Formats: sequence, structure tokens, C-alpha cells
Amino acid sequence: MPKWVHTNVFDNGLNVVKNTANEMLLITSYSPGDTYATVSARSVCSVNMAPADIVLGNFGTNERQLTIAAKTGTATTNSPATPDLAVALVDSTNGVVLAVADETSDQQITSGNPINFPIWHLRGRQPT
Repeated sequence: MPKWVHTNVFDNGLNVVKNTANEMLLITSYSPGDTYATVSARSVCSVNMAPADIVLGNFGTNERQLTIAAKTGTATTNSPATPDLAVALVDSTNGVVLAVADETSDQQITSGNPINFPIWHLRGRQPT
């Protein structure tokens, strides 16, 4: 395990997300290792993403971060009664799940309702 990596290493890793994420999904649950097919099947809302929606920058001295823009969409289906909601950034062109974050409200979603994705961050830290 390295003790340090150059900022370019962080950026190229984070830039993969920035440059290839073309959708953000609200999904009803996520388990590590879930495939794109599984994640997209659990989607209750999808919004398009562009590289300009994701900004790369510093976070403190030893971290880099992506700031993911706030977006709004409309639920296309109902969630189960007790969802474990998550937000996924995906590359739908190549069928890849790029990053997943927990959505903490876990409220039930009804088809046709507005969905607000707030600004959120994905961070990379210097190894220790």
C-alpha cells in the first residue's frame, strides 16, 4: 500500500467519474458489487449528467474531491414500502457503476413525484 500518490493520480481516478458519468440514479438499494443492470433495474429516478455537472478540486491539504451538481427529476416508478435509498453515478453507455452514495432519508417514493438530488461530494484522500 503506497504512503503517498501524486495529485495527478487522484485526478485521473476522479476524472474517470467526471468524464464518463452520464446519469445519476436514485436507487432503492445498493450492495457492493451490484452490476449496472442491477442498479438500473432498481432506479426510481434518473437524470442526465455532463462533465460540467461534476467539478474537480481540492478538499483540505490531503484530499481531492468531486462536487456533483444539484439536479431535479421525476420519479418514474414507486419504491418499495421501506427502501434503502442510494444515489449512483453511472456510465450507462458502457454499463458501469462508477460511484454510489447513501441517501439518508430512505423515504418512500411515489411515481410522478419530483426528486431533488442535492449537491454532494466524492473524495479521494492521501493514503496513510
